[in-house]
Amino acid sequence: MEFIGWTRPEVAPEEYSAGLSPGGNPNFVRYFERDPDLDEVAEFFLTTLTAIYGIEESDFFNFGEFDIPDKIEAMGGLRRLKKDDGNPFGAIFGLIIEEK
Repeated sequence: MEFIGWTRPEVAPEEYSAGLSPGGNPNFVRYFERDPDLDEVAEFFLTTLTAIYGIEESDFFNFGEFDIPDKIEAMGGLRRLKKDDGNPFGAIFGLIIEEK
């Protein structure tokens, strides 16, 4: 993940869990400026999701229940799938793919 711009963990997860390195971060991290360019942040995370986790245009995102799906829909960045037996809360979204 370093080649994308993530910073390596400071300690191994086992060391962290065992309390051998208090204060050390066991996760990859990426720090941004206080007021980052949000397009750059979005591009960075989409690059990570694509390169590391292999997401594709046909993949979906689930944002749980309650009011979170409504907030996500209001942002307009993802396409909300209709409610049905497999998506009773309308919490599943897909990427908005522009027709060429």
